[in-house]
Amino acid sequence: MDDTDSNERPEPVGPPPSDETRDTGQAVVRAGVGLTPFVGGPLAELINVMMDKAIPRRREEWFKKVGESVDYMVAHSITIEGLADNETFVTVLQEATEAAAKTHEEEKLEALRNSITNSALGVEPDEHMQIMFVRFVSEFTALHLRILAFFRDPGGWFDGHGIKRPSYYMGGRSQVLEDGMPELRARKDIYTQAINELSARGLMAGGVSGMVSEQGMWQSITSPLGNRFLDFIANPK
Repeated sequence: MDDTDSNERPEPVGPPPSDETRDTGQAVVRAGVGLTPFVGGPLAELINVMMDKAIPRRREEWFKKVGESVDYMVAHSITIEGLADNETFVTVLQEATEAAAKTHEEEKLEALRNSITNSALGVEPDEHMQIMFVRFVSEFTALHLRILAFFRDPGGWFDGHGIKRPSYYMGGRSQVLEDGMPELRARKDIYTQAINELSARGLMAGGVSGMVSEQGMWQSITSPLGNRFLDFIANPK
């Protein structure tokens, strides 16, 4: 018979990994690359450079953005203790930090930083939505975010970017998109795929195929969920 007290708590698993532990992990990765027969020297060198320079640089730039965000929160009477005790905020910060490590796109990094700030400010009260929205940013490209913002207010996009609004009698919404984002001309396959992916997440309430009236061409086609998402990743007002 086992003499161990069944009510006895297990020993804690130990403290979080230290810098030394992380260094050891990096060394293991380097060693693993060196031990793989089909991996050549240049790839091992690339991994070394990424770990020594690229990844730390991204981490440093990200935490600079987070620091700016925290400064903003403190200026708006949110205490450090309050942030640390806000479990939803801590989760959003962790999710956003993981996502930031995987992108170089400045628009996505700004969206992630805004998500952190807006989580603390209570812009989106639903904690499940907050986490979902951060994951959307991680999944999407900057192009997805721009297209969604465009279709929330096509006319406002033209005005905000100093583009003269064309006169239409009728046509397709894809024409308005290409006029408002000229870099997408002759790239229908790219933006159609992005729109399909936004629609699959419930962020779009309409498509760009087919003919509509001039009024319909300027109409918002983002869904209520899409508008909540855009509000959550927007720069705080």
